[in-house]
Amino acid sequence: MASANRDLYIIDGYNMINFLRKLDARKPGSLEEEREKMIDLFL
Repeated sequence: MASANRDLYIIDGYNMINFLRKLDARKPGSLEEEREKMIDLFL
């Protein structure tokens, strides 16, 4: 359980990928490629 002084955020990875695609004008890779990049970035 989160303490009263900390916020807990749950972020859906696929929504994050699609949001970042809208910000980036480059041609995106497949969802699977983007998913793997995100996993490598955060883990």
